[in-house]
Amino acid sequence: MIKYSLVLSSEGTVQPLLLALASPAHGHPNHHMHPTASDIPQDLHEIFTNRLPDEVYFYLSRGLLSPQALVWLTTGQIVENPPLDNGETTEYKRFVKEVITDGQTSPRGTALALISTVCHSSWANKKVQGHFWFETPSPHAQKPILHNVQLAERVNGWNVPYQIVEDELRRQNVSPRVFYQGS
Repeated sequence: MIKYSLVLSSEGTVQPLLLALASPAHGHPNHHMHPTASDIPQDLHEIFTNRLPDEVYFYLSRGLLSPQALVWLTTGQIVENPPLDNGETTEYKRFVKEVITDGQTSPRGTALALISTVCHSSWANKKVQGHFWFETPSPHAQKPILHNVQLAERVNGWNVPYQIVEDELRRQNVSPRVFYQGS
């Protein structure tokens, strides 16, 4: 099982550990066994999950994507835990459910839509349920969180000019080369 664990290679692709170790960069010249993709079990998706694009893992490795949204998508659930004061007010409960998580333009639904639209169609069609601390769990009464193409298309007009990004990186004393090229 460990030799088939998925790792992010130095080339930015996700592959089983066995293949990553057999790459020319890590292989030894006297090593005679060179595993190929045909040596890898075809049912890894049943253990790990369906394949996500390599770009998703690259964005994760650079901190451009939060792992939380991927957890929501891959597990099929958004679990809303109570805040420290237990969130007793009706206004707060409504805010969490209708604005943050389950609303027409919720940020969590939009994050799911942005990720699932660049993934395989199985991810775009995956049902994600919201589980709230103030509701009694009932599988029949729950409707899935909306994360569709229309939500993702809302952000098409978002544009931050390159100069603003460069200025901010300079202000934070970060080299733009490191940010863009991953070096």
